[in-house]
Amino acid sequence: MKPPQGIAEEGCAIWENTLVGYFLGQRLAYPAVNSIAQRLWGKLGLEEVLSSDNGFYFFKLKSEENLGIVLDRASWHMANRLLVLKRWHPNLSLLKEEMQKITLWVKLFGVPLEYWTAQGLSHLASAVGKPLYTDSMTASRRRISYARVCVEVDAAKNWIKEFYLLTENGKWMTVFVEYDWIPSICSSCKVFGHSSAACPKLSKQSDPAPPEKSAKADQEGEWVRIRRKGKGKVSEGDGEANKEDFGAKFPKGQAGLDQAADAMDAIPPKEGLTNTALPSEGEQLSGLSSED
Repeated sequence: MKPPQGIAEEGCAIWENTLVGYFLGQRLAYPAVNSIAQRLWGKLGLEEVLSSDNGFYFFKLKSEENLGIVLDRASWHMANRLLVLKRWHPNLSLLKEEMQKITLWVKLFGVPLEYWTAQGLSHLASAVGKPLYTDSMTASRRRISYARVCVEVDAAKNWIKEFYLLTENGKWMTVFVEYDWIPSICSSCKVFGHSSAACPKLSKQSDPAPPEKSAKADQEGEWVRIRRKGKGKVSEGDGEANKEDFGAKFPKGQAGLDQAADAMDAIPPKEGLTNTALPSEGEQLSGLSSED
């Protein structure tokens, strides 16, 4: 089916100033996303926030200029979770991409006051990742208990929890790193978004191998020896006789079992041994009465 020309153009005009985004990792509830988005972009002409069942959010702005202002920022976070944003365009595929690098906020504890400058904090944050910017409290030095910096981190690199700073007087100091949020990382794919346990590549395992057969495992054409096991203790003489009577070989399977059973029935009982038939229903064994 091919729609008439001009129908798609009319629909594109509705969504032309729309941003499409998703969260890396667990999604946020729509009320929280809507509230945070209004606070962040309300002054930039945010008109509406929509969501889809597969975890995508749509942010409609009034103008292309305001849309560009939002996209110019390196990254946006909501509730300490990275919001991956891109501009809507026709035929946009709503698929979450695998990311090798993401941006997130880190806190640096133990930073000497002489390094509380844009250049100093940038140098220290480079030990964790690529420094991008600080929050307003850090930039204005109104909070000096820790420095909060947004950095770009690589999934293929180790996560730094602390590093050592050599000051100008030759003294070593320890700077501790705290992450506001750590996403799922796959050590096999070297990407963010899923863990190694949930890796789609590692989950495709081959079918388990069949169990190994023992030395007595049945194989096609193999013969087995059937020995008759009578009840009670067998004397040494009877044992030699049993070897002669039941030492024959029979083929594997039901046919072999039937042949073995026929051979057993054909062997006469030992002297002094008789077969005792069980009484039929309603009969009694001789020598017993119902009063006993």
